[in-house]
Amino acid sequence: MNADDELVVNLIVISKVQINTKLYTSGIYLNLEQPSYIPESVRRWIRQDSRDETIKKINRIVTRALEEYQRDTKIYSTYKSHLLDAKKGLLNLRETYSNCIQTVARIDTLISKISSIDPPNNLSKMTTIDTSAIIFSDKTGANDSNKDITRCNNDDNSDSNSIDSD
Repeated sequence: MNADDELVVNLIVISKVQINTKLYTSGIYLNLEQPSYIPESVRRWIRQDSRDETIKKINRIVTRALEEYQRDTKIYSTYKSHLLDAKKGLLNLRETYSNCIQTVARIDTLISKISSIDPPNNLSKMTTIDTSAIIFSDKTGANDSNKDITRCNNDDNSDSNSIDSD
């Protein structure tokens, strides 16, 4: 396998991460930590695997994939889909490490890097809402109900601060 295959395999593994699953980062390829009779903490200690090493390796993978994609978006278009799939795994990993503010911030940075190649466009949709029931008043107390009000259109009516898991 060449370096491109290695990158794709690792992005696919990242995309498969579930909540409360950790990555095994020893070697060239990432792998999902499997249940065993040996406690996870002991296995990770023996392999010298850590949260910090996991984030560093994921950062190198994501950065390299983004560089390849940006070099030629037509040739490397598969990287875009693998990166967007990896974003889902990163969201799950973020949940796994939700008690560690630094790790969450580092994962959020990676998610942000990936989101830069496919920015959400639903926030740019503006719509006019019915203002007939809204009464505005100026300092003199006069009512003005003829003002147009616009707001961002959220299709799912969810909190605009939540992370999109697409």
